[in-house]
Amino acid sequence: MLLRIHSGAVQGFTGLILGTAAVLLLCACGSASRPETSVGRTEPAQQSTVVVTRTVTGSTTTPTDQLAGLVSTTKSGIVRITANGCGTQEVGTGFLVGRYLVATVEHVVDGATSISLTQGRKAATGVVVGDDPARDVALIRSNKPLSGHIFHLASRTPPLGSSVAAIGFPLGLPLTVTQGDVSGLRRTIPIDRVERRSLIQTDAAVNPGNSGGPLLSVDNGTVVGLIDLGTNQANGIAFAVSAQVAGPLIQAWEAAPQTTPAQSCAAPPQAVTNPQQTSTPRPAGGVPGPVRVLDNYWNDISHGDYSSAYGYLAPGAINLTEAQFVSNEQQAGITNVTFSGQLVSSTGEAATVDIASLQTIDTQYGCRNWTGSYEMVDQHSSWVIERSNITPQACA
Repeated sequence: MLLRIHSGAVQGFTGLILGTAAVLLLCACGSASRPETSVGRTEPAQQSTVVVTRTVTGSTTTPTDQLAGLVSTTKSGIVRITANGCGTQEVGTGFLVGRYLVATVEHVVDGATSISLTQGRKAATGVVVGDDPARDVALIRSNKPLSGHIFHLASRTPPLGSSVAAIGFPLGLPLTVTQGDVSGLRRTIPIDRVERRSLIQTDAAVNPGNSGGPLLSVDNGTVVGLIDLGTNQANGIAFAVSAQVAGPLIQAWEAAPQTTPAQSCAAPPQAVTNPQQTSTPRPAGGVPGPVRVLDNYWNDISHGDYSSAYGYLAPGAINLTEAQFVSNEQQAGITNVTFSGQLVSSTGEAATVDIASLQTIDTQYGCRNWTGSYEMVDQHSSWVIERSNITPQACA
């Protein structure tokens, strides 16, 4: 969720010190007079009993203290993103994952002609070096090093009910923090005609301008999600792109940047109308292209995100439900994948991708090299896998 403006218009702790008290109780037990005997003996005096009670000192940390400490430690790494378009400005949020790198969601920078990155009074410009519209993740590279806290994405799904905090610039306001809980996991939500999978649901309050900001675990400060959108149809429901989805994409773009050219506001040339022409094919590859979709598919398989991988399959591509597909892949146990492909043909509606290199390592068969090709189709402006013609062979 972003804020659009049309042109022309903790590690701190508070210790509670409890005083230690010692109470001495002296009990003098019945001192009767000592009777005399014929030989002058007396009864021995009874001993006094001493009872000591002790309270133990301790310290406590309230949830408010924990959140305040977390915000104090991490807020320096939050970045305000202003994406300038053709007659519009969009305000969103990002966070540092490197001295030059800012992670955010793709819809914040979609269609931008220029990008401004602001930290307090410091400003820089940025370019997109990786974006995935289907999963709404993007990575921006700054033209100068940025200072502040470097965030780390969580390697595991947060527990249901765990405390989280959303940090960003809702409604264009200064830095704002809201707190809530993880109220749902692995949600599938249709957004802009694309089904986004593995989303995290939270009741932390988010608004336009929060988009791309981190959803932080209050317990350890890791990023469990990237704020994606809220809804005005219900109270206390918002969604974030899971760190398990965003993390592998960001790592891949760090290793191999894929710079996206800035959009131009020049007026498009007038098309010549041809009565016999009913449609104009899009450029081969679409957004994202067939090769990139296959790379994302295998990346999901490698990282165990089988539900997201299933989303890249066209309906009817395999005779399995999502649950059956996930179960099969879990049994296969693929732990490592390297993939590269080559687009050999495309009509704008269908494409063929040959495997240049595909190697998998799994618990059952070990290392295998694959050869063959994939048939892809463009479905609702997104490429999906319609058919695979691939054959494995044991690694030499």
